[in-house]
Amino acid sequence: MKRLPFNLPLKRTSLIWGAGIIALLIAGFWALQVALANRAVSRAENFLAKGFGSLAVEAVDCYRYKLIRNELGCKTLIGSYFLSRKTDRLEWAAQACLEKGINIPELYIGLAASREFTNRDQEALQVLLQATTQFPESPDLHYRIAQLLRRNKKDEAATSAYLEASKRAPQNNTLTAEALEYFSSINQWPQAKQMADLIRNVPTENPELKLLLGRAYLKTGDTAGAGALASEARSLLARNPSKTPQLERLYADVLQTNQASAPVQMNPGPVQNSPGVPQFSPPRVPAFPMKPPTRR
Repeated sequence: MKRLPFNLPLKRTSLIWGAGIIALLIAGFWALQVALANRAVSRAENFLAKGFGSLAVEAVDCYRYKLIRNELGCKTLIGSYFLSRKTDRLEWAAQACLEKGINIPELYIGLAASREFTNRDQEALQVLLQATTQFPESPDLHYRIAQLLRRNKKDEAATSAYLEASKRAPQNNTLTAEALEYFSSINQWPQAKQMADLIRNVPTENPELKLLLGRAYLKTGDTAGAGALASEARSLLARNPSKTPQLERLYADVLQTNQASAPVQMNPGPVQNSPGVPQFSPPRVPAFPMKPPTRR
């Protein structure tokens, strides 16, 4: 009878140990990659919050194949490529995330934006409109539709889209302020008053915003409301008198509703040319996303 090698169990044990060590190394390497990818997402979120699109792309681009596996990674990729206008990467990220089974509004916004960036606005609009049937409660989709229509001078349709976005995000004050400014610029005063009501009592240090709110009230017949807002604007101007001459010229109609108040003595400053409805400066609504991606 042939005798078995005495060290066979030892060899088998060594193989098992070796396989286990390799598995641990692979698991450790994968865990390290996941940790690095998560750290990259955190860095990109911070950059996106500051508006630094190129730095956000630099943080996440090398991890893009891992990030397309979850919603947060997809949102971060889309936001980064959007803000830096990386058209090819933006379309790739949207398609890759959809292919992985991720289905969120941001992906369709990314697909539409990749078409907008290459002057295919009608295609972009179709993507967004189709997405609203899947995500009817998403304010971001309606907001992007409003911006696209506004840029193409389709004021009536843009007005409807802004109202739909505001209906779904009534607490988004920057969205409301942008809609107010737009409605005022096209003399849609009932809609402007609707927006003004939403942010009437929101604290602000911006006298021009108060005056624009006041104009919406004045144009819809609420003289008392316009006068109260004019008083608030004058109080703010007392702390920043350099803006007074320009705003007194641009909003004379609103300020005249507050003539009973004692005028505030201010140092005159140079009057600057400005369009009929100026661009006031509350925090502007970012093109996309409406806020940085948040962890789930």
